[in-house]
This record gives sequence, C-alpha cells and structure tokens, in this order.
Amino acid sequence: LVSGGIWNDKDLQMVDDPTQVYEEACNLLSFNKGFICEDKSKINSIWCQEDPISSKKIYSCKIWNNFEGLPSIPCNDPGVIAFNKNRSLRAHIFNKDDKSFLEIWNSSGLIKRHDLSLQKAHGLVYTNSIFGGLHFSPDNTKIVYVAEEKEKKSTSFFDKFSEDSKGAKFDYKESWGEQLTSCCKSIISILYLESGKIEVLENSDDQFVSKPVWYSNDELIMIKTIQYPFKHGAIYCPNRANMLYKYDHPSSTYTPLTGNGKAILDFEINKNNQNIAFLSCDAGGPHRSYFTVHVIQSSSGDVIQVPNVLVCGILGIKVLHGWIDDTKLLLTDLEGPHTMAVALDTISGHKMDLLTGKMEDCEDYSFIVVDQKEHEFLFTYSSSNPISGLYQQGLGFSDALSGEVRALTSSHRTSSTTPLRSEVLELNREGRDYNAIHVRGSDVPSPAGGKTSQRTLIVFPHGGPHSAYTTAFSKHCYFFARLGFGVLLVNYTGSLGLGPDSITALSGHVGDMDVKDVQNAAQIVRQSGGYERAVVMGGSHGGFLTAHLIGQYPEFYSAAALRNPVIDIATMIGSTDIPDWAFYEAGLPYSAAYPPTPTAEIYGAMLNASPLRYVDHVVCPVLLLIGAKDMRVPPSQGIRYYQYLKSRGVEVEMKLYPEECHPLSGVECAADCLLHMYNLFISSQTAFMTSLPLDHPKPLPKEG
Repeated sequence: LVSGGIWNDKDLQMVDDPTQVYEEACNLLSFNKGFICEDKSKINSIWCQEDPISSKKIYSCKIWNNFEGLPSIPCNDPGVIAFNKNRSLRAHIFNKDDKSFLEIWNSSGLIKRHDLSLQKAHGLVYTNSIFGGLHFSPDNTKIVYVAEEKEKKSTSFFDKFSEDSKGAKFDYKESWGEQLTSCCKSIISILYLESGKIEVLENSDDQFVSKPVWYSNDELIMIKTIQYPFKHGAIYCPNRANMLYKYDHPSSTYTPLTGNGKAILDFEINKNNQNIAFLSCDAGGPHRSYFTVHVIQSSSGDVIQVPNVLVCGILGIKVLHGWIDDTKLLLTDLEGPHTMAVALDTISGHKMDLLTGKMEDCEDYSFIVVDQKEHEFLFTYSSSNPISGLYQQGLGFSDALSGEVRALTSSHRTSSTTPLRSEVLELNREGRDYNAIHVRGSDVPSPAGGKTSQRTLIVFPHGGPHSAYTTAFSKHCYFFARLGFGVLLVNYTGSLGLGPDSITALSGHVGDMDVKDVQNAAQIVRQSGGYERAVVMGGSHGGFLTAHLIGQYPEFYSAAALRNPVIDIATMIGSTDIPDWAFYEAGLPYSAAYPPTPTAEIYGAMLNASPLRYVDHVVCPVLLLIGAKDMRVPPSQGIRYYQYLKSRGVEVEMKLYPEECHPLSGVECAADCLLHMYNLFISSQTAFMTSLPLDHPKPLPKEG
C-alpha cells in the first residue's frame, strides 16, 4: 500500500480507486446452482455476479456438452428447482407479486405453469432451505411442497355484515425469527399434475411440518419441528428439537421414526432398498456442532447408528447429499479449514476423501458437493484466488465409483490469476489446538523491500461462535488483500473443524478464551509478517470479539469495524430471536420448554462475558454497520455501543441500513459496508493516539 492506492498485480503500477477492485471482485462469477442432466454428458449450471452500480444480481447459464463448455447466456434467478428420478422433468417453484407459481419443464422447454394462488388453498409457498421442500412422486403424477397456511380474514368488532373472525386483526403471529418472518404455520400441499388440483394435508398435532419427500407413491417422509411453548429462531440454528415422520397418504396417519430430544439436520432415502439415512445431534446446546449418522432399516424399522463417525456441518453448505450405492453415502464434511467430498461407508464408518490430491495444484482447495446423480456428482472447488481469473469457484465432475475427476472450469493458475497467496497456520494456546488462515497479496512489496512503509494486518474473527473459516474464496479477503492489506481469518476455540471438545470448551468462556485465541494469532502474524499496525473487523459474534479486542488490547489496534455486533448479552436476551444462545454461551442452563427467569446472578454472568464492560478502554476509531431489520442481534446493541463510545470521546461512526437483516448481504449494502471499512482502515494509518482527550482512561495492560 502506497499513499492510499494499490499495486496492480501485473506490472506493479498504482491503481487509485478501491471501487475498481470491488467491481473486479463482483465481476467474478459466483456459483449458484448446477445439475447433471438426464444424459450425463450434459451439465447445466447457473452463475451469479453482483452489479454494484445497479445494486442488482445478474444471473447467467453455462452448459457443458460432453465436458465441452458452451458460451454463457443470460437467465433469471432460478429459485427452487427439483427433478424427477430420471431427470427428464424439472419443477420450479417461486413467489411473484404475492402469488405462488409452479412450473414443469422438460428438455424441450416449459410444459405448464400452475398458478397455485388461484385455488386459495394456502398462502405463499416456502422457498427457503430451512423449511421448504419440492419433490416429484416416483410415478411423476404429483409434486409435494410446503406453504404457509391460508390466512383467515378478520374484521372489526363493529362489522355486523361480515362472517370473518371478529377482533383477530391484531393477533400476534409468532414466526421463526430472523429471515423467516413469513413462516408462522406451515402446511404440506400436493399438486396433482394432470388435473392441477391442490390437496392440503391435515396436521393434527400442530407441529411445524417441513422438508417433505416421497418415500413411495402413497407415503411421505418429513420433519416435524416442536414449536411450543414458543418458536426460537431457526436460521443458522440446526439444534432445534424435531422428529422424522412417515406419512401414509391413504390413511392420513403420521408415524414417528425418531425419538424426542434430538435435532434432525437432513435425511436421504436410498432408492434401491428404501433405507433412510439422517444426521442427528442433541437438541439444544450449541447452535451448531457435530452430527452422528444413522440409518433406518426399511425391512425392520430399526435405527442403526453408523459407528465411529461424526460429521461437521458448516453454515450454508448441505452436508448429506445422497446414496452412492446400497451402503455408501456422499457427504460434504469439514476437516480443519478444508471442506471436502467424502464417501461414508455406513457399515464400517470409514470415510474416503474423494477429491483431495486428484486435481492439479489443489492442496489449498476447499471442495463442496453441489449435485448428485447416483454415483456421479458435481462439486465446486476454490481457494483464496479466482479460478482462471473468471470464477470465485470452479466447477468439477466426478464419479465416486470409478474415481474419475474432471475440472469443467480450468483450474490452471497463471501469474495473472494468482494475485493472492495464503497459508494455514496451526496454532496452540494453553494446550488447545486451533488454526488461522493468513491471506496477503503476492505482489505487494514488503517493508523489507523499501517500497512502502504502510503495512496493515486486518484481524477477522468469524461469527457464530460455532462456525468456521475455510480456504474457500472470500470476497472480503480478495478485496482487502488486493488493496495491499494482510487478512487473518481466525478459527478460535469453539470453531467447527476443531473437534467436538472444542465446541463445548467455549461455553462459559466467551469473551475470554476466544478473545485470547484471536489475540495470540494476531500477535504472532503481526510480528512474523512484518506488519506495522493491526486493525480488526467482525460481524455478530465476530463483532462481539472485535469489541472485546479493542477494549482488552486498546494499544494493539488502530481501528475497528463491527457488523451487527453483540455488545451486551444480558440486555439481548429480551429482544433476540435466540435467547437460548445467550444462556448457552454464558455457560448457563436453559430449557426451551420452560425458559429460566433471569436473576441478578444470570444478568451478572452475561454482563461479565460482554465487551460492554471494556467500553471505557476503547481508544481507536470505530465503525458500526447495523441492519435495522436484524432479529438475531437487535440493532439496539450496536446503537447503544455507538452512544457509549460517542459519550466517551471516541471517534465513532455508524451506518444504519433500513432494509437489511443480520447478514447485511444486499448488493448495495455489501458494497457500502466494504468501502466504508476500507476508508476507515486507510485513515487509521495516521497516528490516532494523539487525538485522544487528556482525561481518556488509560489502556488496559496487555493480557495473555
């Protein structure tokens, strides 16, 4: 970094506008969907780009015939797609203008569009991956899907001519919280393709039904989630108590297949022997952890746990994909900071890595399975660098039985397509292993070269806390590393990929154990990497850690950016959609059936773990990025922190995005956030300590 500009990776010429780098990152194609067609020689894929100028996403379709790529063509957002068994038919379900539609396609084009709203059988269909579902019956005569129950009309007490429900207009409707506010009461619906008739299934026990799949032409498998006494936030939280059920259509009866006290993440039916595989963990506890694998034997109904195996589900990635043959499952698993495609033998529990080492220059890749057709599957692969200078992720094809592996998008790297270099650091503190990923520009001159004296490390802890960074492509890392910054992604104690003991070790020690892990990594890399200064950024629990770091180590960081941060756990429990998170992470017991009444001791333990207690020691400039519609970490957390900092003379700025939820992922918002963070980190390169008020509290002594 020199004088606020950046080095061009080809000829080391200066580029002055960071928006140019952001547009460069947005132009890289991001994988959206992909599938193997009826004829395996044809592969279809959907890709997405973000246009920061129009604040829209742009979709394109790319097809491979006999593994030869054809030119991409524009297309629309594909929404939710499902195929019949032999992939000769494709269903597409979506909502538009407050109506729901279901389209049936074949290889020639659109066969029929059904306007599901005409029959007024239900409300809008579910298109989210948490509760939604779309599945052809084996005989291709009907499709099952999930929708919101039809809303009953209500009128005033004084409307004497209406037979609608009186006085119910302002009834509170309980939803599943963050990003699921339209999911209040689900119903399973069946569309008969020939007649177009919709049948709504009765749900007598009033549990929340989701993810229906045909087991036979007359039977369904589905998940029912327990929703009493009240709903807890569901997105990012696969620890909600639920059960697997079989529904017999002719008799309209539900039969439970699994017991109480568990959370089912996903399930897959073996089309050959009708065995059902599912992933399970204990309900409650950490919001994401490790799952055991189980198989329901179709012949006996017995539930068999696969021996000696745990799988790790990372946020936003489907873990269980399907059966390769009668005994083997295809999974996407996490080991350390790498996701990988795995064949799991359900008899022995043996895992086989299907891709690592089978592609050129793939030692730092992360692999994710994205589609499966029997023993053949598609996968994405990526690292810190774009693939062929065009893609955020590459797309590949593999046969799990023959071992064939093909890269559809070229994985060849050249000097013009490798502007970044990254390394995985294996770390240990107080006997606990954890890791970090250090990313920096490969052509940025080092301080030793004498070409620049401006070297800044961005410390970037993830949220969760039970999540993880992987070696996959990250737009944030690409943007900042291309601008000359080093970026340190820290998988601290409690992160996924470090083993189940690491998950449970953090409970009751947030704000201490995780903070010290991050600081230890930051100190090591700042010294070994020759960085002159460090800044820090993070969102959600990463924002929680960011606030802790600048309060506990105020002399170490010269600026901080916080995205929807947790600041005070104690005050969050009454306004978040996941009050159980606050109790578990603070090391306190919690019952979803009978939540504990807060006491002075409970509030004290939560406040003691919160970064608010260190607010008097913050000295660096702070940027707060807040989503006004965030139900996970309420905006009041960040707003209150802003008020505390401002009253203490700290340089603080806050951006409030009126239509954004927890992820701050809208196209316009994402661009605005990243560029404001860049401006903050650039301005922080001047000494900030000289501007502090004379009566500002002294920094805390360095800990750890």
